[in-house]
Amino acid sequence: MAIRALFLTHSFPREPGDAAGSFVLRLAVALRDQGVDVHVVAPSGDDLPASDRFDGIPVERFRYAPRRYDIARVQLAGRSLLFDPTPSRAAAAQAAVTEAVSPNERLQLRIQPWSSYVIVPLFVLANAGVELTGETLRAAVTSPVTWGIVVGLVVGKPIGVTIGTWVALRTGLGRVPDTLRWGQLIGGAGLSGIGFTVALFVTELALDDEGLVADAKIGILVGSVLAGVIGWLIFRLAGERGGQCAPSGLPVLPPRPWRPVE
Repeated sequence: MAIRALFLTHSFPREPGDAAGSFVLRLAVALRDQGVDVHVVAPSGDDLPASDRFDGIPVERFRYAPRRYDIARVQLAGRSLLFDPTPSRAAAAQAAVTEAVSPNERLQLRIQPWSSYVIVPLFVLANAGVELTGETLRAAVTSPVTWGIVVGLVVGKPIGVTIGTWVALRTGLGRVPDTLRWGQLIGGAGLSGIGFTVALFVTELALDDEGLVADAKIGILVGSVLAGVIGWLIFRLAGERGGQCAPSGLPVLPPRPWRPVE
C-alpha cells in the first residue's frame, strides 16, 4: 500500500533546491526519497518562485481572498476619511482594513509582540543556566571576565562592524544599498552586540570553572541588554543622519520628519 503525506508550511524557500530554511520541506524531501508520496501546501505570494514543484514535490498554493463586502467597506471608509478626516472616521477606516485581513494574519500580528519581546527573552533567560543571586552578581561586578565581555559586546563589536564596513566599501570588497546612511549603519553595528545562543554556547566550551562560566553569562546578558538599548538610541537619535555610505548619485529622501509642503 502506498504511503501518502501532506505538509502545510508557512515558510517557502525562494530558490528551488534550497530547503535549508524550512524544516517541513527538508522532512518532505527526506520522506520523498524514502518512497513516500508527498504533497506540500504553501502560501502564495509574489516573492515565491513561479514553479509549482519543489525538488520534484508537487506544491499547492493558497491565498486568503478578502470578501467583496470587505473590499467595498474599505473603499467607502477610505473615501469617507478623505472627505472628513476626523478621528472617528480614521478609526472606522482602520477597522475596515483590519477586517479585510485574514484571521490568521490578525492573530499573528497580535501574538508577535508578546512572542518576540516577552516569551522569547524569558525563555532565553530561563535557559541561560546561571542563577542571578546576590552572590553571583557581586562576583560578576568584580570579575574581569564579565567586564571584558560587556566591553567587547558594547564597544568592540560596533567599532569592528563600522570600521570593517568602511574598509570594505573603500576597497571595493563589499557593497551596501545606496540608500543606507551612516547613522543607520552605526545603529545596526550597535545592535550587533546582542548575543545569546552562540555566546552562551561558546562560554560552555571555552571555560571549565563554574564561577567563570557564571561571570561570563552575566556579562553576556548585561552586554546584550546594553547593546540593544544603545542601538535603539542610535537609530532613534541619529538613524536618519549622516551621508550615504555608498553614494550612487540617485536622489534620496531627506531625513525625517517629513512635512507636507504648504
